[in-house]
Amino acid sequence: MYDPAVLYGLLAAIGWGTATTTAAMALRHARSHIVVLLSQAAGVAMLLAIAVGTRARLLSLTGSVAVGLILAGVFG
Repeated sequence: MYDPAVLYGLLAAIGWGTATTTAAMALRHARSHIVVLLSQAAGVAMLLAIAVGTRARLLSLTGSVAVGLILAGVFG
């Protein structure tokens, strides 16, 4: 059968390409701060949907790991 790593890589490439194209099209029609705000909100919504769908155990994270994840999200 197929190697899962190859499938995940292809899906990631499609996701990144779609996001880049959509952002470029949105920036042509709207102000940049609106596009950034909406794209970040869409990203958070997708992450929450994935976390709920996979039943991620976010409450079991230690304090330092949670702070590290928040800082990574803020400063990217």
